[in-house]
Amino acid sequence: MTIVMYTFIEDEKFKNMIEKTIVFYIFHKTVKKESLIEIDFDKFVKITQEKNFLNMILVEMGRKKIDIFKTGVEKVTKIIEEIFVVQ
Repeated sequence: MTIVMYTFIEDEKFKNMIEKTIVFYIFHKTVKKESLIEIDFDKFVKITQEKNFLNMILVEMGRKKIDIFKTGVEKVTKIIEEIFVVQ
């Protein structure tokens, strides 16, 4: 698995796609579903149109030099919690 992963992340396009997929998965596992249920759908759509959560997370990861492929899962979880709870 590791060999296959590193083969794909050598290509920048695949690396970005895999990184975004991992971040989205962490987002899915981190955000409490109850908090999403409480948000009015129209309000949620408006928030997601105004804010690009994925980009915000990726920018913060870059700023903090977090490599999701190494030891960044806990740090990314913390970023997601900070960004989503603030919004």
